[in-house]
Amino acid sequence: MGTRNSLAAALALLLATSACQPPAQEAVSSMEEDVAHLKTVADQFDAAQAAGDADGLAALYADDAVRMMPDLPAWVGNAAIRAGFESELQLMAERWSSAEIDNVARDVVVFGDWATVRGTSTARFTPANGGEPISSTAKWLAFYRRESDGTWKIVWDIWNRDAPLPEESAGT
Repeated sequence: MGTRNSLAAALALLLATSACQPPAQEAVSSMEEDVAHLKTVADQFDAAQAAGDADGLAALYADDAVRMMPDLPAWVGNAAIRAGFESELQLMAERWSSAEIDNVARDVVVFGDWATVRGTSTARFTPANGGEPISSTAKWLAFYRRESDGTWKIVWDIWNRDAPLPEESAGT
């Protein structure tokens, strides 16, 4: 009889524990919400860049983030990332009369409190000196971490162009 009572108690405990677990659909919904949100970060990035908002761009990055770009040393830490964007935005304003950049998140994978996003970028720059517009395409990869407040921040960000800008390849 003792074995039967132990089995009954174990079964009751198992049923009680499983009743406390959230349905699997809720977990999927949460991941779907994370994926949907992470896809919008590219739009937030583009909006801040178009507005010349270095603070808005830096706000997308974690305090310990690293941004890696072609032909430049990495920007390490949020303060360096903010300063880098400030310098980059100023240079863009001097060099181009207009810059239209469109980043698109292509793939998002969420694994717990980490996520990776692979994307592409198209850009069209009109030189400040009135020359012909220049087009460029690129690809990027960003790793995100869910912070203690629940927000997603970029931790590692790397990108490169598919080909040099035409004027760069001509040596100007």
